[in-house]
Amino acid sequence: MNVYTFSAEMTCGSCENCVKKVLEKNQQKGVGIQSFSVDLKGKKVTVTGTISQAEITEILNKTGITMSLDGVTLLA
Repeated sequence: MNVYTFSAEMTCGSCENCVKKVLEKNQQKGVGIQSFSVDLKGKKVTVTGTISQAEITEILNKTGITMSLDGVTLLA
């Protein structure tokens, strides 16, 4: 299991909702997203799951919001 933390250039509630929608949609598809959080104020997106870094980056890129990976934590 991995925990991915991204900095996101979110500026409003609409940005936040866009990220939540794309993550919820993919979580329902069963792509390996166990949980996620979107923090508009802190401009952070955290995703936990078995999904690969390449896959989660591709999914988040669909939002059109500039994001950069801050770190990956491997959970036992």
